[in-house]
Amino acid sequence: MYYRLDQDLEEFLTYVYTLFKPHEVLVILTSDHGSSPSYDFGREACDRFNTRQFEVIVNGFLSARYGPGNWV
Repeated sequence: MYYRLDQDLEEFLTYVYTLFKPHEVLVILTSDHGSSPSYDFGREACDRFNTRQFEVIVNGFLSARYGPGNWV
């Protein structure tokens, strides 16, 4: 368990905002939920997150918005 995550995030973001303007920063929080059971052994069928597909979609959006580039 992680205690006081909000305080650590506040300190981290305060530091980041000294380097960049807030509108120049994108923060994404994710978790692996520790050691959860494998999807392959679950009772219900489920999808997996396709990181390559996500990268292509985000790069496409950012390229359309800000011009060509390898954004991700």
